[in-house]
Amino acid sequence: MVADFTYLWTAEGWLDVAAVIELFSRRVVGWSMSEAMTAQLVTDALIMAIWRRGKPDALLHHSDQGSQYTSEQFQRLMADNGVTCSMSRSGNCWDNAAMESFFSSLKTERIARKVYRSRDEAKADVFDYIECFYDPTRSPGSPTVIQPTESENLCPGPPWAENTAYERYAGLPTCRLAEVERGLAAFTTAPSPNPLP
Repeated sequence: MVADFTYLWTAEGWLDVAAVIELFSRRVVGWSMSEAMTAQLVTDALIMAIWRRGKPDALLHHSDQGSQYTSEQFQRLMADNGVTCSMSRSGNCWDNAAMESFFSSLKTERIARKVYRSRDEAKADVFDYIECFYDPTRSPGSPTVIQPTESENLCPGPPWAENTAYERYAGLPTCRLAEVERGLAAFTTAPSPNPLP
């Protein structure tokens, strides 16, 4: 997995967006949004990724050397879940190119020339882009590359196939602002038998 964060301008001020991408499928498996660039922001994105995919047997998490990723809180989360930490050399963004590519796509395909009146409006639009467009329909890279969800279905016996929590949310293009407002609370607690109204 690779991870990074970016920021978007709104009339209320900056909105910070953290994301985690699984390199196998190029799927965004974890994300978080906040008005402050804190360790909690990147921690929430990793919690969502682990929740969606299940606790890994072996997982490498790659990011830059930002203070959010080197924080005690984030490092403890990785250690508690058996995630191996990998970080870029200082000033070297090339080994995190998949993440930079995703943020570039987000900003050129969805955010460009938009002015958000509020952070909530921006959150809803980013949520819609990730959950309703990028993951289920967009082919990353060239037109010959298959969609993220399709590549997962082609792999025989992917490690997350038996994660019932993931299956429950796998086909979730239910782009509702209420889901965004509930934020990560819905992803960090045990799902109910009928998690979406």
